[in-house]
Order: sequence, then C-alpha cells, then structure tokens
Amino acid sequence: MYIHNTYCISPQQISLQPGIEMNHEPADNKMLAIEPAYEGIPPGVLRRMGKAIRMGVGAALPLIKQNENINPQGSVNGIIIGSANAGMDECVKF
Repeated sequence: MYIHNTYCISPQQISLQPGIEMNHEPADNKMLAIEPAYEGIPPGVLRRMGKAIRMGVGAALPLIKQNENINPQGSVNGIIIGSANAGMDECVKF
C-alpha cells in the first residue's frame, strides 16, 4: 500500500503559508475545525449528515478531484480517514 496524497481539515489555516498571525484562538477551550466548501453536495444531503461524516466526505472530495485531473481513466482505490474523538459529542448527545 502506498499513500499518494493527503488532505487535512483543521482548526488552523494549514493550506496557507504558516504564520503565527493566522492562528485561531480557542473559544471556550475548544478549537473548531474550519469546514470546507462541500462543492457538489446538495444542502439537503449535508443537513442530514453527521459532522464526522460530513467532514470525512469534505476531506475526500478534493483528493478524488485531484486524482481525476491526474488520471482521467483511473479510479481511487481507497481513502483512509482518521480522526481524533470525532463524533464523541454526537454520541454523548444520543
């Protein structure tokens, strides 16, 4: 298995050049992730997704688009999504 590309959704602006002036401060001791645009997903579908699923799909979409640009005939063989305590708030609420 080879990792060909990565993508990250984070509370900080990681896609830009690093700098202390772009770091976001925590609010109420929480760092909230900056959600992506979710291009191509209807708002009704997004509303019904849990946050962990929505963010996982948001991380996968740019990788799929990038793969289509590089290899139009090829498909993505798999995407590995990792998170730290994703969905814990939702589980507690349930």
